[in-house]
Amino acid sequence: FLQVAERELFMQFGWDWLDYHKSGRIVAPDEGGANGQDDPTRPWAEVRIDFASPDGQVQGTYEARVEVECTLAAPPRTGSAETYPYPQYVVTQARFIPTAAYRLTPQPLLQTMATT
Repeated sequence: FLQVAERELFMQFGWDWLDYHKSGRIVAPDEGGANGQDDPTRPWAEVRIDFASPDGQVQGTYEARVEVECTLAAPPRTGSAETYPYPQYVVTQARFIPTAAYRLTPQPLLQTMATT
């Protein structure tokens, strides 16, 4: 579940994300539908990732709920006649909580090169 949440952050920050300092944990695991409200066929977890850029200019926390949306039946290896149900994950809720050190000026996600 944490890898799915981290994928979202990688898409947000790009290749720079690989150099960020980060720590993640599952804060609310699925109890298998124990509360009577959750769909037992859609396991989920609420996760939290704390992160900071190497220079400390970008810091924050990302909280997300990750669910198994469905499964995809595929062979576990080439040439296999049998299939295995591989879970397909989706982030259904997310929020970004910047820390005080977060740069408040808007930063472009993509930089364009000026033509001369």
